Amino acid sequence: MAENEITAFILVKVMPVSCKAQAYRSLRELNGITEMYEIMGEFDVLIKAVTQNIEQLRSLINLINSINGVYSTESFISTRKAK
Repeated sequence: MAENEITAFILVKVMPVSCKAQAYRSLRELNGITEMYEIMGEFDVLIKAVTQNIEQLRSLINLINSINGVYSTESFISTRKAK
């Protein structure tokens, strides 16, 4: 991680279930997403995003929320890498 980069973890809930495949394809195409995992629990996807600044992160989160089937997101910004 470069000194000024912003690393964030974004939880995504996709509804209805019939939208999952298309939503996943759309998410994979977004710049700034470095890793993406399908997970079990309240949310469906865990995304690791790396952007140059907070404004780019805000734009990325707005893009994620605009994808058809994305019902909600919750974001966590990393303050430093612990391991």
